[in-house]
Amino acid sequence: MYSLPRHLVSVRPTGATRSRIAASSDGTLAPGVQVRVKSSVIVYHVPKTDTLDLEGLEGEISADMRQVKGTDLTANMPWKVKFEREGDNGKASKFFAHLTDEEIEAI
Repeated sequence: MYSLPRHLVSVRPTGATRSRIAASSDGTLAPGVQVRVKSSVIVYHVPKTDTLDLEGLEGEISADMRQVKGTDLTANMPWKVKFEREGDNGKASKFFAHLTDEEIEAI
């Protein structure tokens, strides 16, 4: 089995990433907080739709992807947000999207 050299296995956040993480850890965004998408974000993975612009939709942060199981990650879209929307058939459709601090705001 092939293994990577040790210096490639452990990746640490760069200085710029660390400052972004520290700046957004002020407590306003955290799992369980209700958020609104404030900029145009088009997604293609929502059931029963071709494309969907998330701008103006409200959802709930379900996870902070900057740290998983105690390991720091360098997620470029750190907030996993759960959305629910009513489909054409009247049933609720649930989906997730990964978003950045600049794309969402707490409500």
